[in-house]
Formats: sequence, C-alpha cells, structure tokens
Amino acid sequence: MSSRGKRTVIELGTDRVKLAQFAVKGRGVAISKLAICEAAAGGDLVDILRDELEAHGFDRKHVVGCLPRHMVTVRMFDLPSMDLAEIAGMVDLQFGKQVPYTRDEVVADYRVVGVPHDGYTRVVLVVIQRGPLRECFNLLDAVGIEIDTITIGSDGVAQWAAGRETALEGKAEVVLDIDTGHSDLVVGLGGELQYSRSILVGAEQLAEDEARWSGKLVSEARQALEILRGEQPDLEVGRALVTGSPQVSETVVSALGEALQVPVERAAASESLLDDPSGVDVGDAAYQGLSLVAMAGVARRSDKISFKLFPAATLRVRAMVARAHGLALLGGLLVAALFCGSFYGISKYVVRRAQAGAVHAEYERTVPAVQRVVEMQAVINAVSTREDAHFAAVSLLEAVHAAVPEDVYFDVVDIDMARSQITLRGAGPTRREVRELVNRLEQSALLTAVKESGGTTRDRAGRFRFQVVCSFERGESP
Repeated sequence: MSSRGKRTVIELGTDRVKLAQFAVKGRGVAISKLAICEAAAGGDLVDILRDELEAHGFDRKHVVGCLPRHMVTVRMFDLPSMDLAEIAGMVDLQFGKQVPYTRDEVVADYRVVGVPHDGYTRVVLVVIQRGPLRECFNLLDAVGIEIDTITIGSDGVAQWAAGRETALEGKAEVVLDIDTGHSDLVVGLGGELQYSRSILVGAEQLAEDEARWSGKLVSEARQALEILRGEQPDLEVGRALVTGSPQVSETVVSALGEALQVPVERAAASESLLDDPSGVDVGDAAYQGLSLVAMAGVARRSDKISFKLFPAATLRVRAMVARAHGLALLGGLLVAALFCGSFYGISKYVVRRAQAGAVHAEYERTVPAVQRVVEMQAVINAVSTREDAHFAAVSLLEAVHAAVPEDVYFDVVDIDMARSQITLRGAGPTRREVRELVNRLEQSALLTAVKESGGTTRDRAGRFRFQVVCSFERGESP
C-alpha cells in the first residue's frame, strides 16, 4: 500500500509497462490513475516511464509488481504432505523434474494454494529467468520505484473473477484474458488459482488476421482445458469468461464456447471495479487494445497472492538497507539512552546538591542551638557526677578499705576524678597479702581494671612495697 486508501500496481515488461493507481474502498477498487508506457523499436523505457510518473504523480514507494504470464513458467502439482518443511523439499525435487532450467538461471518461488485431498497439498511454482527479471528491476531502479510485493498476472485474473458480483460459488471459472500481444488462460475457484497457461495470441494478432490466429487461440484454449480435466477430474467448470481487449469478435467467442464445451460470456474489466466518476474511464478508445484485468485483480488482494521473485542483487541491497536502518535505529536508541541517562544523572546531581545545600543551611542554622545544648549537657553531667554518691571519694575509700588485708598499710591513696582512676602505694608483710589485695579490689562492684604497676620490691624492713592502679566506672567505659 503506497498510502492510506491507495494502491499502486505496475505490470512489468521488457518493451511495455502498465502503471495504475487504484483507490481502495473496502474490498473493492477503482482506477484513479493509469499510464501505458511503450518504447519504440530499440528505444528506452526509462525516460518514458519517468515522464509518466511525474506527469500523473504516481506513488513510487510500496508499489505492487505484476509479472505477465508469458514472462514466467508456472507449474502446479499436488504433494503428499501437509508439513511445510517436507513440502519445501518436495518442491525442490519437482523443480528438477518439471522446470527446463538450472537453479542458477532462474529465480523461483512457490505458494500453497489449497488442500485437494486429505494428506495432500497443492502448490503453485513460479519460475522466471534472471535476465528478464533483472531488466525489469533495472528499469524500476532507474526511475526510483520500490517494489514491496510481486505476483503474476494469472493470480490477478483469478482475483478479478472472484471479485465480480456474478462470480460462481462452488464451481471453477475459465477466464481468457486477451491482452495486446498475448492471452492468459486462467482457471480459478473462489479466487484461488487452479490452472494457468499463456497463449501467444493477442488483440493485435486477431486484428491482423482473425481467421488464422483465432484458430490457434481456440485450439490452445481447448488443449489447456483438456489438460486441466486430466489433472483434476473432480474439478467442475461452470463457465468461461472472455475479457481483456473488447475488440474480440463474437465469432471468436462462439468458437471458444464450442471448443471448451462450457457456456462462454463476455466480461468487461470494469465489472470488478467500483464506479469512480473522477477516475479513469477504462472504456476509452486509448485502452481498447489492452487488458487491465490482471492489474485490477492484483490491486484487490495483493497480500494474498505474493511471491518472492526478486533478483539476488536487489535482495542484497535491501538486506544492507534494512541492516543500515536497524543500525541507525540502534544508534538512535543508544543516543537517546545516553541522553536520558545523562539527563537523569544531571537531574539527580542537581537535586542532591540542592538537598545538600538545604541540609547544610539547616545545619548552619542549628549549630548555635546545638552548641548551647552540648554546654548544657556538660553542666548536667558534671552536676550528676557530683551528686552521684556511689562515686564520691568517701564511697571509693570505703570500697578500698573493705578490700585491704590485715597488716597491709597504704602510704598514698590518690583518687583522680578526671581520669576515674585510683592509685594505691603501700607495703605488706608478704607477697601473698599483696595478691590478696588485688583480688579483693577486682571483686568490688565499683572498681575495674585492677593491676599492679611498677612491680613489687622489698624494703630494708623486710616488707614488700607495691603500687596498685585501678579504675572506677561512671556509667560508661573509661
């Protein structure tokens, strides 16, 4: 889809190109723009197509490509499997048996089109030579047209028949689409392709010598239907439609009816198109010698009938472009992520700095009050210490006195309130009394960290001189 409500279809060819833009309304379409580009003998289509694109203002992006039936080889076969992986292998095997080309010479793709019996799958295989396909895409590249999907004209014809108001239900229809230089015989059932054959007889040949060319057209159409009946004997054909160029005479139509042995009707290409007074009049004399049926059908359901028929070079370029777009997107996402991360980091830094500034300002504001509280707490602690009778000098002396063994005397009792420490120096008759003093002091509830300091010596009188240091608790560790 080129844009909302529009679909551009290009029917490719090496000497002529049809380009149409359709207005999409529900499941119906109407032709809003149409251009037929045909090069003179030995001429170049590039300039002609470029002029038409600019003159009519066609969309060049998301275009649907359509390959005429006479440019491709189509094979249809039923495979005894419903597993997609197995079907792919079977198609490769059938390719070698039914296609008169090597893999290197062609581009091929297949599509599942139905389930004819239980356990079987019907597929359509489409093959095109690389040379003609490359010429078509060189033309598209030269004028800047980008093909999104590509299909074949036979699928478009089948879709066109299914889109008619008088389309048959439950029965197949034979459609003979007569174009300028060739015809496409298509058998469709409910829009699904059942059979396709290209007949190299078109409106030009019939206008030149109807007697000669109509016989060939009728003969090949009869042969095609006989082949179909041999391949699918259970398929019931309800009628045949002759469409495309309106210049085909009633004589040709009657001859077709007799040869195919089914009712034959004429059908205009406009029968599956919506009326659009502002669009293109397909009945104009300029379009009488050609067919727009396949393009109208492709515009109707291009998503359902697509094939991957692209040159290898085009696929490589598209893969590189897709990769470049992916890398560009990834780079953009990384830049966006870095920007978001940087923005988040900067924002967080600014917020944290503002918070820190507010905290610092609050701290500065409360410093004097805190200082006053600290000073008041110091005063309270000093008063509490002085009022605590447990750690008054009298209480400490009482605790020391209770621990003094008999015959032990002190020369110095030093109570250091600032360091919460008591120093005792004196003498005892033996070392045993000194050790007993230390043990008793350690058992006191008020004293801790009792130890001898400086060692014990014996004086001239035979007494042992000592110095003991201990601490007293004040409600916290010293």
